[in-house]
Order: sequence, then structure tokens, then C-alpha cells
Amino acid sequence: MQQETAVIFKMPLLILALFFIGCADNPIADPPIKSPSQRVFYDNYDKVWRAVQLALRKYPVKVNTMESGILETDYIKGDKLFNDPNEAKTRPGLRYKIIVRAIKGKIESKSAIKVTVLKNAEIQTDFFSGFKALGSNGLEEELLLYRIGRFIEIDNALTKASK
Repeated sequence: MQQETAVIFKMPLLILALFFIGCADNPIADPPIKSPSQRVFYDNYDKVWRAVQLALRKYPVKVNTMESGILETDYIKGDKLFNDPNEAKTRPGLRYKIIVRAIKGKIESKSAIKVTVLKNAEIQTDFFSGFKALGSNGLEEELLLYRIGRFIEIDNALTKASK
């Protein structure tokens, strides 16, 4: 009798525990934090900087300093996030900003500009916890470097055609 009563009282606790375990959301694996994407462009600095500005024209820009070669976006969140075609769903609480740095240099007496694109992503899992740093898969950074290169090629082709 006593054993049956103990089982009756433990059964709801067991069901409740299984319910909470079953409702646990399987977290999506975070990409590892990796080094920023970079590329060297063999053109003059003004043309490369203009291409950087054109490639980031749809982003909310916070810092745009040509002299120091830094372009930084404000935090991007909500429906403005870059949608990776490989990921099925967006992640609530995700925000990121993009930092672009351009460094002047020369390689064999030829003008060379090294452009580095870094994506600082953060996620807030709940209202009470702070933001946790996330890695990036590098897709958006590579896309921006590709756009910068294409804008430089288009500009060079237009200059050549006008001569």
C-alpha cells in the first residue's frame, strides 16, 4: 500500500520532468570565431575606399573615416540581418556590426590596399543575460570583399571606356 502511494506521487513528477526535457530547444551549433576576411587590391586608395563605401551603402554606417581607413556599421538586428541561404531559420536576439579597415601599402612599387572585413556577432539568449560573442561563417565578409572588387573593376572599365 505504501509503495503504491509513493509511485502515485512520483508519477506526476516523472511526467513533468519528461515534459521539460522534451521541450528543451536543441541549440544550433555556433560557428567558431575565426580570423577576419581580407584581400589586397592593387589600385589607388581613393578608388578602393569609394568601392568600400558603395559595397556598404545599404548598412547603417556609424563611423566612416577615410583618413584612418575605418568604416564601422551600427548594430544590425531584426529583419535587417544578412540571411544565409544555408541556414533554415533566423536566430532571435542576434545582432552584429561590421568593421572594415583599409591599409595603404606598396608591393614592388605598386600601390596595394589591404582591406579587412570583420563581423562582430553577439546573441542574447534571454532578457536577463548579457550578450555572448558568436563566430561567423565568413560568408557575408567574403560577399562584401567580392562586391568591393567588382566595384573597382566596374570603375576601371568605365574609366577605360571614357578615354
